[in-house]
Amino acid sequence: MQDSLDSRLNEYYQKLQSMLQDASKDNVYKTIVNAPFSDPLMATYLDLGIVVLLLVDQNNKVINRIALSDTEQAAAAVKTSAKPFNEITIPIHSKHNIIAKALHTGKWQETEDWKDLFVPALSPQSARFNQATAGIAWSMVEPLKVMPHGGALIFSFFKHTDDDARTECFTRSYADMVSKVLAS
Repeated sequence: MQDSLDSRLNEYYQKLQSMLQDASKDNVYKTIVNAPFSDPLMATYLDLGIVVLLLVDQNNKVINRIALSDTEQAAAAVKTSAKPFNEITIPIHSKHNIIAKALHTGKWQETEDWKDLFVPALSPQSARFNQATAGIAWSMVEPLKVMPHGGALIFSFFKHTDDDARTECFTRSYADMVSKVLAS
């Protein structure tokens, strides 16, 4: 059974790599956030609900939300958000935001409370309301190796898995794939 699962995961990673490489320049951002959902069985296996792409705007010293996956969970969060998706920016030097922290340290960050992803753009109550509406239990931020300024992916999950190795392997592998595509 494990061999079958490993084989399925390898196929999934190859499919993701192919989708990213084949994406047109006009469609690459949407492909990045939607490709992990192209195989519903694997997305379910990973308990994955939302992917967000963020890029740093060095001129304005903020982290911008660039693209959001086309999932029911993402749509629910957007519908109830106190601010529109593309208007939520995070100062790159925000000490309490885990996206900024991931970018500064180069290490992934995690949270079970979306206030950590949205401070100072949204109040803790608004961030938690978005999270509850989306049905998300846990999120990870993976920094991207994107020159010249950097970026990150947020992966939001339905539950905090007991198999952290599976989740970390996926998020790290996918972030590496995305970094290579954005660098080319």
